[in-house]
Amino acid sequence: MNRVLKTAVLSLFVFVFVLLTPSVTAQAEEEYSAAEFGVSFSQDGFEQKISWHQREDARHYSWIFAPSEEIASSMGRDAQNIRYLTLPYSLMGKEVYLYSNTSAPFYLDGTEMTDGGRTVLAEGVHTLVTGQERYTLTVRYTSDMPTIYIDTQSGSLDRIYEDKANKESAFFTLVEDGKVTFSEELDYIKGRGNFSWTSVPKKSFSIKFIEDTSVLGLDAAEKFCLLANYIDMSLLKNDMIFSLAEDMGLDFTPQSAMTEVYINSEYMGCYSFMEKVEVSPARVDITPLEQLTAQANKGVDITKSDLMGTRDVYAHTQYGSMKWADIKNNPYDITGGYLLELELAERYVDAVCGFVTDYGQTVAISYPEYATKAQVEYISDWYQQFEQAVISDDGRNSQGKHYSEYIDVESLAKMFVLQEFAKNLDAGLTSFYLYKDTDGLLTAGAIWDMDSTLGREFERFGDNMSDPENLWAANSRLVGEGIETNYTILALLWRHGDFRAEVIKQWNENLSPKLDSFMAEYRIEWKKIEKSLYSERSRWVGAKLTDSQLTQWCSDAFAETEDFVRLRKEYISRVYNENSWFVTYSANGAQGVVTDGNLYSEGEQATVKENWYKSGEAAFLGWNTAADGSGEAYNPGDVITVSEDITLYAQWDRTAAVQGEQGFMAKIISIIKRIFG
Repeated sequence: MNRVLKTAVLSLFVFVFVLLTPSVTAQAEEEYSAAEFGVSFSQDGFEQKISWHQREDARHYSWIFAPSEEIASSMGRDAQNIRYLTLPYSLMGKEVYLYSNTSAPFYLDGTEMTDGGRTVLAEGVHTLVTGQERYTLTVRYTSDMPTIYIDTQSGSLDRIYEDKANKESAFFTLVEDGKVTFSEELDYIKGRGNFSWTSVPKKSFSIKFIEDTSVLGLDAAEKFCLLANYIDMSLLKNDMIFSLAEDMGLDFTPQSAMTEVYINSEYMGCYSFMEKVEVSPARVDITPLEQLTAQANKGVDITKSDLMGTRDVYAHTQYGSMKWADIKNNPYDITGGYLLELELAERYVDAVCGFVTDYGQTVAISYPEYATKAQVEYISDWYQQFEQAVISDDGRNSQGKHYSEYIDVESLAKMFVLQEFAKNLDAGLTSFYLYKDTDGLLTAGAIWDMDSTLGREFERFGDNMSDPENLWAANSRLVGEGIETNYTILALLWRHGDFRAEVIKQWNENLSPKLDSFMAEYRIEWKKIEKSLYSERSRWVGAKLTDSQLTQWCSDAFAETEDFVRLRKEYISRVYNENSWFVTYSANGAQGVVTDGNLYSEGEQATVKENWYKSGEAAFLGWNTAADGSGEAYNPGDVITVSEDITLYAQWDRTAAVQGEQGFMAKIISIIKRIFG
């Protein structure tokens, strides 16, 4: 056999050998992954296990938090022999039973232990040796707060993690001050959320009891949420802003309580146990239209009705379309109640029933979930008449009705000013609810999903959400292909002077006076959960971080929130005053909306906006302070000094040969008019 052939045969042999033989690293990983350790305990007759865990590698999620460079650079996966054991406060100083998956003795800090051995685990770093494996084990205890234990029927969350629609029965136990205060079977636990479900490691869950149940002082109901608050470094923004909303008088604000959660012996972290936004006497208490519809169709399961209308994946692009359930009979009165959610275009496909307005707003009908065609037509027509009115320059629709004939202005002003103060990323865009009761007006509520607030590091449309000194809700736009020049309902309302006056009133008389006590309460709640905060942040974002880095990161986040609240209050108080001026844009016979939501102080400069109006084949010539073009002319990008309220009217030339909205002839005509007046 020649040398070349021998070399080839040898190489093949080596390749096959390597392929079939596990590497030392792979063997080590298998050995480490096979190791298991934890504690078991009994409290008030309740027996439970808690297993050790590893920390989540946060490298892939650092963009959510935008941490400092030195913290970001330290992120990565912990070594395989680093483990954490997070125990509830009620076990501190108490004996627990140790367990492992080996029958051989193991050593904790040099002391030989056996499976089932008892000890008191001190908080801090320990050394654990089992067989040939040596681990660094950090024991942490949570803050003194209620602890929820959930055990699924399968003993795993694998199926739930596969799809958030998957449900599994489970058992729910609540322990407070070392005592079992509630223990009950769950009809199911399932995943919840949109972005949070697909994009972050710590998941939120929905749970349903078999019958109406009161837990942690919340009103009795079947369904509750466990909110993870992953993107909020303080974990408190939802709870605190909801409390503020209730103090302001916003109806049907969900109630909540901070808890520690363990699922299937695994430490999951700190969660908000929260009421679900739904129509019921204990939640959004309006006329039960779906129940009445079911009664009008006796013997028929309306939830199994055929689903009709425009409902493909491109339905959100079909302006003026609807989707409904093919239900034969309607109750006598279908004017209420409805619970609507203004939703992102891309999520509209998930709604059972809903409509897309002529302006491109996607509206999911949260209740009744199964709505008849007549019901969808009714509420769609009501909303679109309101939308048409608020889009117009004078606030009136084609029937001459003012937008205030369709909405409860005070409630929308309260919601607006709260969203503006908090600078909520999703203000008027998603998780934004409106309800309409029988013979009533569209009313704002319930508030929801406020974790992306109070200074979150995120940029949209060139605005950094952490900047306290600009107006956000007043300028907020829809997100989605082809609609990013369309404004949210909040920005559309802000265009009207009477609505702005109500918002400013709500700020001065309602919200602003509450902010000092709000921040003081925030500090108190922070201290209550501080130990839990560090434990849970270590669990989900702490891999490769030192304790000092993690502590500093969390402390910095709270300090930044305090600064944001103080600076935001100062800024809004400054611009919401009688000496602030507004620049209004008028379509002057065209379609669409152009608005500048900012308020300008005396002598401040405003940059003239681009044109987003549509006027058939007419060419846009520029802006003018007079509708007939006899005033001062401006082009997009010009700078104007503001010393009073200004209205800029779009100027159109319907005879120019148009090459796009800024056609060549239109530009020439505009230049000539500016030169020769």
